[in-house]
Amino acid sequence: GYMLFGLERDLGSGYAVLIQTIPFVLMHIGKPFPEAFGSIFAGVILGILAIETRTFIFGALLHWMVAASLDLMVISMGGSQG
Repeated sequence: GYMLFGLERDLGSGYAVLIQTIPFVLMHIGKPFPEAFGSIFAGVILGILAIETRTFIFGALLHWMVAASLDLMVISMGGSQG
């Protein structure tokens, strides 16, 4: 949120969302390909959500819920976390 809103003030919403997506994607490198690739779109969507709601809290909660749901699905299918 700190980077996004600072960039928005200086560069506008569109550039701010795209730039903040870069570190978001970089943090997902090393994850399974679908997750890493999906982080491109998730970064943009979560950035837009933060701009529209003026807080990163909803995006953080959404990210946590998706991650927790996927973990529970893997566990219920007999897989392992990690």
